[in-house]
Amino acid sequence: MSVSFFEQLKIAKYITSCKLNNMKKFPIVLMLEPHFKNNLKSDLSGKIDYPDAVMEEYLSPERCLYASKECEAPMVAITGGEPLLSDDMPEIVEKLVDNRKYTYICTNGLLVQKKIYDYSPSRYLTWSIELNGDKEDHDKISGQEGVFNEAVHSINLAKTRGFRVTVNCTVYNHQRTKKIIDFLNYLTFDLNIDGINLTPGFAYERATNQESFLNREAIKRIFRAIFKSKNFKKWKFNQTDLYLDFLAGNQVYTCSPWATPTFNIFGWQKPCFHLAEGYYKTFDELMQKTDWKMYGNGNYTKCKDCMTHCGHEATAISEIVKSPIKALGKKVIGIKTVGPMPEEISQQTARPAEDVYEKILEAKMYELDLM
Repeated sequence: MSVSFFEQLKIAKYITSCKLNNMKKFPIVLMLEPHFKNNLKSDLSGKIDYPDAVMEEYLSPERCLYASKECEAPMVAITGGEPLLSDDMPEIVEKLVDNRKYTYICTNGLLVQKKIYDYSPSRYLTWSIELNGDKEDHDKISGQEGVFNEAVHSINLAKTRGFRVTVNCTVYNHQRTKKIIDFLNYLTFDLNIDGINLTPGFAYERATNQESFLNREAIKRIFRAIFKSKNFKKWKFNQTDLYLDFLAGNQVYTCSPWATPTFNIFGWQKPCFHLAEGYYKTFDELMQKTDWKMYGNGNYTKCKDCMTHCGHEATAISEIVKSPIKALGKKVIGIKTVGPMPEEISQQTARPAEDVYEKILEAKMYELDLM
């Protein structure tokens, strides 16, 4: 993993403490969404079709800090809409960094060159720039030309100013394997990026482009092809070898949604970052009242093709803690890219999908006194 030594140490101490206190479910990364407002409209997004009144809602810096203290996760990923559209973002980041939370600003990069001077380099702060392939692929996915070039300029500027910079790369159905390999080489050898988060896209039910999402079998096939590259071990992944092995179809994992809880203008989102099936007012309620057995691969049809890192990386980390020798062996031997794969979890008892969007939205509009 390319995560810094200090960050790895803090996470290791935190997980060990949770295990010693016999905590079976605990958060690792808070997915913080201060607002849903965005400056891009991708047909692969599932969070840009809220009414204007909802899009204008936002969380105060104080509420963001309280949420981070409430769940006590050592890491915070600021996401949702475009974070840099918020005038409060420098204050939010400053409060989180002052509280020694490893903070990632997840941005499309369009505003970094204008806003970066509001932030100071810190070992607790990382810019996570979204880049989903080369210029052709990324601009197509973003729904706007020129986004790739702006993101690259932002990466170079941030690194010049002494910030740690990672790239979040989501893989979709229409992308060619060779182009993805070339792109990962570009990130490593040309941009000298500090870390790469590589993940298949989640099929958001409200995204207008459903054809570009990968099913589980395609994910395993494509990632095996990517990992065959001779430069695989040189790529600076911000992820565990066991999670990457899972993408290649060599591990059968269920997700750990409680490890990456989401907090936004609606509250604590049930059950995970991708699915909004309800909300709770407190983190305690989210953990205690959510029926986790109702979700995940084999339990819910919406989850059957999900292999994203925000759901499964924590499962891989838990296995490292439980079986460090297995993790070490995987690092030495490498990821298998040929041969049979273990049998997948059966979908026979998975409950059918529910559409709860209108119900959740109606409750929010009542709260805003707009109905």
